[in-house]
Amino acid sequence: MARASRAEPTQAQHPRPDAVPSPEMINIFEEAIVPEKSPAGGRRAASAPAPRLLVKAWVNNVAYEKKVWVAVDLVGRTGQPLQSRSLPLGYVEAAGGSGDFFVVDAPVPPPASAGGRGPAELLEYRLYYEVGGQVFTDGIPHRHQLSPKAASKNGHS
Repeated sequence: MARASRAEPTQAQHPRPDAVPSPEMINIFEEAIVPEKSPAGGRRAASAPAPRLLVKAWVNNVAYEKKVWVAVDLVGRTGQPLQSRSLPLGYVEAAGGSGDFFVVDAPVPPPASAGGRGPAELLEYRLYYEVGGQVFTDGIPHRHQLSPKAASKNGHS
C-alpha cells in the first residue's frame, strides 16, 4: 500500500488545469468498488467476475444542461497508468441542498488484463462537472486498491 503513495504521478493525480476545485459545486456522496455477483446457482465461474466502480455524486443544480463524469486510470505496479478512460455519470434524482444526484456503475477490467501490460493494482479517478461553460471538480484523487489475487495466480508478486 505504501507503494501507491510513492508511485509516479498519473493522469488521475493531476486534475484538468481548467477545472475549479469546488465542493460547493460537486462532491462524492457514495463510492465503492463492488464485487460482481456470480450467476445464480453458480458457485464459481470459469473466470472471476469483474468488480464494478460505483460513484454517486451530488452536483449543485445551477442549470438544466450539465455534464458529470469521472476520469479513471488503472495503475500498474510502476505507478504508471495502464488504461485510462472517461465514464459519464447519469442523472438519478433530485437531492437536497438545491442539488441533483448522478451515478455511474461500470465494470472495472480485470487487473491482469488492463491493456495487456501487466496487472493493475490501483484504480484512481477524479470527478468532474461541467455547467455553463465552466468545469468543476471536488479536487480529490480518489483511489481504490485492486485485488492482487489475479497477479499471484500467474506467478507474479
